[in-house]
Amino acid sequence: MQPDASAPKSRLSLGGEWGAGEAVERLSQLAGEFEQLLKAEPRPVRIAIDLAGVTCLDACGCQLLAVFLGNLERQGVTVELWGTPLEISQQIRLLGFQEALGLAEATEQENP
Repeated sequence: MQPDASAPKSRLSLGGEWGAGEAVERLSQLAGEFEQLLKAEPRPVRIAIDLAGVTCLDACGCQLLAVFLGNLERQGVTVELWGTPLEISQQIRLLGFQEALGLAEATEQENP
């Protein structure tokens, strides 16, 4: 079932470095965002996550994002990533997180 296009939609902008060195800070950030989204009234059914400000991403950062997205989806929230810088999307693919982060379709479209 597709979410109602008129249903509440939230936007979350992420930025900075997303690596092992920032894991504790990023985990805390995502936990806070998750809590706020679940407490919001009306509760959003869709969220757009803007990655335009992300400057560095390693496997640890990808894993944190993948867990965050999975938790949102388990709560019935449809997630859309956008604004992903080319270098970051290439890193996501190189690390094998394209499906977990919703970039698999873009890969298939780029490589017919």
